[in-house]
Amino acid sequence: MQIRKAVLSDQAALMAIASQAFPTSFRWQLPPLSAIYWHSAVAAAKECGAETWVATVNEEVVGGLVLVVDEARWSQRQKSPPYPAVCYLRCIAYTPSAIRVIRRRIAACRTGISGSKEVPDLKMVVPLEERLSTDLGMVRPDFQGQGIARAFRRHAESRCRSLGRRYMRTMTAVENVAMRHLLVSMQYKVMQTRDGMCVYVKDIEAT
Repeated sequence: MQIRKAVLSDQAALMAIASQAFPTSFRWQLPPLSAIYWHSAVAAAKECGAETWVATVNEEVVGGLVLVVDEARWSQRQKSPPYPAVCYLRCIAYTPSAIRVIRRRIAACRTGISGSKEVPDLKMVVPLEERLSTDLGMVRPDFQGQGIARAFRRHAESRCRSLGRRYMRTMTAVENVAMRHLLVSMQYKVMQTRDGMCVYVKDIEAT
C-alpha cells in the first residue's frame, strides 16, 4: 500500500469510494454534489486551502484523505461552491438516489444512530493556526480492516509536523466504532460530540 498526492484522474475513484462509504449522505450519493466537492479538493486544492491524498494498492485507489491546511479558505469554498444553480438542477436526475438516502436516514434515526447531543470540552479548544484538520477520510469497504486508516492517520500527523502545527484534529461518526477505537489507540482525545459526530484532537508535541 502506498500513499500519494491525488491527481485529477483520481476523482472518479474518490467519488465511487465516498458513495460506498457514506450511504446516508446526500453529498456523496448525488454525483453533482460529490463532483463539486472533489473538484475543490483535488483540481483546485491549492486555491481552496486543502490537500488530498490517496491510498493505492497495486496502483488502484482504495482510499482518500482530505487535509485542510487553511480552514478559512476551505470553509468559504464549501459555503460558496461554483455553479450552485446548475449543480442542483442536475441533482433532479438523481431523485431515486435522494429517496434512498432519506430512507437510510430514517432507518438510522430509528436505531438511535443519529444523535444531537453536544458535549464540548473547553480545555481542548485549539486555535486555527495551530492545528491541521481532517475534512474527510475514507477507505473502500472491501479494503477496510487492513491498516489503511491507521496509515492515513500517521501520514496526517507527519504533515501536521512538517507544516509546523501542534494539533491534529479529526472528526468521525458516533457509530464508527472502529475508527473511534483507532483514534483512542493513537492517543487522540474527544473534544466534543455534536450532531452524531465526534471531534478528536491530538497534541502532536506531547507524543
